[in-house]
Amino acid sequence: MSEESQFKKMTRGDRLRWMIEHRGYTQVQLAKKCGITQAAISNIVTDSSRKPSAPTLLRLVEALEMNPDWFFTGEGNPSATGLIDEDERALVRAFRQMDKSGRMMLLAASKAYVQKA
Repeated sequence: MSEESQFKKMTRGDRLRWMIEHRGYTQVQLAKKCGITQAAISNIVTDSSRKPSAPTLLRLVEALEMNPDWFFTGEGNPSATGLIDEDERALVRAFRQMDKSGRMMLLAASKAYVQKA
């Protein structure tokens, strides 16, 4: 049986437990990193929490740098996140605040920089 098919058979709590162990965290350490309680994590891991909040689940996904699709379905690479880091977020925020000419200049400069490198 492939690892992916094993992941599909796991509950979301089992996948969370697997990723916590894979990343080398304790529930207490992860709780501090996420800003949620250890009890909340324990409830998810043991599937005692029927419906954890979306913000809680997203904090876990981000803190553990896991693929949200994998976390929710068991499909795909556990570590492929598609999430962006803080520098990328800052760049997107700045880009969104620019007018059209500023955006065009930033895009042109970025493309020129990448081609030069």
